[in-house]
Amino acid sequence: MQSGAGLLERLNTSSCMGCHQSSSTAGFHFLGVDRFDFGRDADAIRNALDGNELQLPFSPHVYAELVRRKDYVERVSLGQAPNSFRPHPSAPPAAWESGNPAYVVAGDNMPCPLNADLAQAAKWSCNATRNLTCQALVTNAATSSNLGQCVAAAQNVAAGLSCRSNVIEDSTAKTAANNPLGFNLRAFSDRVSKEELVYKLSEGKLSGYGYNCRPTKIGVPLGRVTRPCKPEEASLAVIRPGSVPEEICAIVGGKGFERMAKGYFDSGIFAAGVGRGLLNTCSPSRFCREDYICQQMPDFVSSVRFNVSAPALNNLRSRKIGFCTPTYFVYQLRLDGHPNPR
Repeated sequence: MQSGAGLLERLNTSSCMGCHQSSSTAGFHFLGVDRFDFGRDADAIRNALDGNELQLPFSPHVYAELVRRKDYVERVSLGQAPNSFRPHPSAPPAAWESGNPAYVVAGDNMPCPLNADLAQAAKWSCNATRNLTCQALVTNAATSSNLGQCVAAAQNVAAGLSCRSNVIEDSTAKTAANNPLGFNLRAFSDRVSKEELVYKLSEGKLSGYGYNCRPTKIGVPLGRVTRPCKPEEASLAVIRPGSVPEEICAIVGGKGFERMAKGYFDSGIFAAGVGRGLLNTCSPSRFCREDYICQQMPDFVSSVRFNVSAPALNNLRSRKIGFCTPTYFVYQLRLDGHPNPR
């Protein structure tokens, strides 16, 4: 840390709440994998969960921490002094052979430090070979320190990217003025006072195969770049073994999904209600941005309606390739409904 704001950021991220708000998955770091070996009928459980499964069981922070902790344990086992430096929980993985961590460059829409609050050893950078620059997509004048996102240049726009910037009107000053214990208690009353497009993209109804910036109000934080899938993309036949695509024709919300919020998750109704759209992929080496989760491609895409072949679907599963979607799209992370195996 190099400033008072940096000290406060270190204290915040060293707390349980601060850590779970940094590079987490819906506030969790290790959700685990979905199990089918409980209950009376494993096939019924599997069918009930179809379209509602995670592809990755852990958050970006866990992935980076495993590298650091492995190095720590190995040094202790060899009788060497371990590196006790704790990086920011939003930092990418690093090599720990030298005194200071050598961070991997951050990818598309991954967190990045904006200012001089962090000490040099704690800083990391965006991937310059992909023309990414660190920009503040969310601004809140009431916070002590802010992280940005690694934003792609306009000529490199792709599915899944953040496409809107927000200015937050913080309610803390109003609600906690006479009650210090209530600090942040009514954060749900914070409001977006200003929203702007990051890229010059259309915003209205999806049409053709041009990219579109979907609005935050429909449930995609900071907007999301997408477009309709081309026929060859919809079949997943364009995904070749040995390569990890950046985009994939995934499932997106529809009227059937909105009805789910009123009751239990029903995979049949869900499959009938969702559509297809081009989104960004995720894998053990490619994580989703904040407020998004890596979801597994469901079995029902191999039905007649979606026409994805079993080999194409198995290719994704064997390589642990999923797609990024808002966390609320996975029902295990909601409070208003859960999978119903009946």
